[in-house]
This record gives sequence, C-alpha cells and structure tokens, in this order.
Amino acid sequence: AAPPPRGVSRAGPKPAGAGVRAGAPASPRIGWGVSLGSGVASHLAARGHLDALILEAAFTRLVDVARGIYWFLPVDLLLTERFETAPNLKAFAGPVLLAHGRADRLVPFSHFEANLAACRARTPPAARCDTFIADMGDHNDLRAFGLTDAAFDFIAGPAATPPA
Repeated sequence: AAPPPRGVSRAGPKPAGAGVRAGAPASPRIGWGVSLGSGVASHLAARGHLDALILEAAFTRLVDVARGIYWFLPVDLLLTERFETAPNLKAFAGPVLLAHGRADRLVPFSHFEANLAACRARTPPAARCDTFIADMGDHNDLRAFGLTDAAFDFIAGPAATPPA
C-alpha cells in the first residue's frame, strides 16, 4: 500500500492548509505532457498552474499533426480542440525540457524544432529550455533511450542556463 498524501493520516484527513502540513515547503508543480498530453500540460503551464514543464514527443499544434496524417480532410474545420503547444510555450516563463526522437513517425522532428524555437523566443529568455534528443527514438520509446534520467537531471539541475 502506498503511503497517504502529505497531511492525511491513515485515520483520515487532518486539517492543515488544504492537505499540506503547516510549515512544510511547497513542492514545485511539474507537468509532464506526453504526445497529446503536451497540449494539455503546456496549456496549464501557460496559465500559471505549473512551475516547470517536461514535454515528450510534443507537437506544435494538434491541427499540424492532423494535417500531416489526414491531408485529404479539412482538419481545421473538424477539430474542435486546438491543443497549441508552441504558443503556450511562448507564454510560459518557467524551465522547460523538450524531448523528442528523430525517428518519430507520428510527430515529425520538425515539431520539436519549432517548439524549441518557441521556447527560446520567450521574453524574457531567462528560464531554461533544455533538450533531450534520441537519434533512434520513435514516438513511444524515449524512456528506453534515457529520458527518465534526463528528466531527473532537469528537475535537479541549475536554476538557469543560457540558450545555445
């Protein structure tokens, strides 16, 4: 059995500031969006709900991926959800780790490049914009190439690094 969340005992909840022990430091809120989840995580980050962001196999905008797959359909008219990762990255001031595989057959590597450009175009450009690239990585296997370790390094890493 997993231990109960902070501020909650096995006997039940104890009032302590919405479930957090009084005097305990606030934990950073880190979002990890994978593929379609990158649109959701970047949306939360852009609206100030996250302190750091990890995006794995992220697209620029859902409509861009859909256009590549369903080139014969008017996807702009059919999609009701936009899931726009690149614009959300520009609006987020916190540190970002972008992870992508060069062999991704679902979300082309060009999406990573565009997301990286959006991340680096932020004003002010003080926040980190780290990258993890797996040369042989496909859409769903980046963790087999070491992404988990890279994510831990990112979370524990320096407060700021200048863009390359």
